[in-house]
Amino acid sequence: RIEHKVGDKTIKMPYLLYLPPDYETDKTPKAVLVFLHGVGERGTNLEGVFGWGPDGHIRNNPSFKARYPFIGVSPQCDTNSRWEQPEICKTVVAIIDEVLRTYNADKSRVCLTGLSMGGRGTWEVALEAPDRFAAIAPISSIEVRPEIAAEKLKGVAVWIICGGSDGGFTEGSKKMNAALEGKTGAEVKFTMHPNRGHE
Repeated sequence: RIEHKVGDKTIKMPYLLYLPPDYETDKTPKAVLVFLHGVGERGTNLEGVFGWGPDGHIRNNPSFKARYPFIGVSPQCDTNSRWEQPEICKTVVAIIDEVLRTYNADKSRVCLTGLSMGGRGTWEVALEAPDRFAAIAPISSIEVRPEIAAEKLKGVAVWIICGGSDGGFTEGSKKMNAALEGKTGAEVKFTMHPNRGHE
């Protein structure tokens, strides 16, 4: 858990930290994958974070865990917070910085992903600290300041993922792809799953 002061507020945020199986034996710095959960997984006991994303697979699937190569970082919003709040974005960045200081992490291979509210959070946190990330993968996200994203995410690889029948999330993902494609100097990939909704 981190306690991070932003202005006159102190944000307390728990997070899961996962070290890959060879962390102690292989001294090569490890890539970092940060995962931001959706709105339904908010809370204070970290159980919600296991619902979707890599952490549930790490806990429940031994073969997945055995080959998962990343230092995993999965913070949790409390029930009254959202990733797009400026103080929450800044706290996520502070968690990343703490992990990079504390563990044998490859600072040039920090990736960020999330779904739904966490997809939007992926854009927001990347815009807060674009220099921290090699790549981001927002999943099922609405549109988030596309012109600013195209300018600020220079050199950051982006993989936008959405369902083809997800209303504003589909349209937002398409708009972000159109704004970034060919304009950031890095790969921008767009995957739309036909006939799929928000799941």
